[in-house]
Amino acid sequence: MKKYIFLTLVFVFNSVFDKNIVKADDSAFNNYNFFETVGADFKDIVTFPAKLSLRDTLIIVPVAGVSYILFKNDVSIYKSISSPKTDTLNAISSVGNLLGDGRIQLSACALMYTVGREKERVVARQSVEAIVESGVAVQVIKVLSGRKRPKDSSDNALDFSGPSLKYDSFPSGHTVTAFAFATILSEEYDKYWLFYPLATLVGLSRIYDDAHWASDVFVAAVIGVFIGRMNIVNYDENTNSANTGRSYSVGFDTLAQTQYVSIKFAF
Repeated sequence: MKKYIFLTLVFVFNSVFDKNIVKADDSAFNNYNFFETVGADFKDIVTFPAKLSLRDTLIIVPVAGVSYILFKNDVSIYKSISSPKTDTLNAISSVGNLLGDGRIQLSACALMYTVGREKERVVARQSVEAIVESGVAVQVIKVLSGRKRPKDSSDNALDFSGPSLKYDSFPSGHTVTAFAFATILSEEYDKYWLFYPLATLVGLSRIYDDAHWASDVFVAAVIGVFIGRMNIVNYDENTNSANTGRSYSVGFDTLAQTQYVSIKFAF
C-alpha cells in the first residue's frame, strides 16, 4: 500500500513540476519534464561503473573495505544497537523512521515548493528527483539480492536468497532516500551538521527496529549521497552552458571553499 501511495505522489509531482520553476531567462529548465529528467539520470546511474577511472579506486576501495567489515560483523553490531529497547529509544526510533518515510519526504518537498521562494522550488524539484531515483534504484537491488532482515534471520546476516519479493533487507530504502534528501539540502543550504545527522538517525533507527543490518544502512547511505550529488551536479551543468560532460562528486576530494569532504567521479 505504501508503494502505491508513493507512486501516486510521484505522478502528482510530475504534473506540478512540469513547469518553469526558475527565472524565465533560465533556458536550461524551460519545458522541464520530470520523467525525462529522471530517465536521463537513470541512464547515468546504470552506465557510470563503465566510466570509472583508476583514481576512483581512492573511494571504491575504502567503501568496499568498510562494507566487508560491516558484513562480517553485522550480527554483533545489530545486537548491540537493537537491544535493550527502552521507551526513550523507541520514541527516538519512531522519529527516525518517520524522517525516512518517502511519503513524509515528498510531502516536505511539496511544502517547500508551495510556500518557498524561487530557490526552494528548485531545491524541491532536485530533492524529488533524488528521492525517486534512489528509492527505485534500491528497490531493484533489494529484489535481486533477496537478503533476509534481522527479524527473519537474527543470527545469520549473510542469508541472501537471490531474486525475491519476500526478502528485501539490502539496502535500506528509508536510509537511501534520507541521505539523498540530506545531500541536496546540505549542499544547497550549507547545513551539513544538521541534515546528515538526521539521515544517520534514520539508518540507526532501522537497525534498532530489527529492520536492517548495519551493512544495509551503510551501502544505502553511499548510494543516497551519490545520487544526491549527481542531481546537484546535473543542475549546475544545466544552468551553465559552458559546462560539457559530467563530474559526479561522491567523495573525498576536499573542497576548501565549502569545508566538506567529497569524492569525485569524473567522466
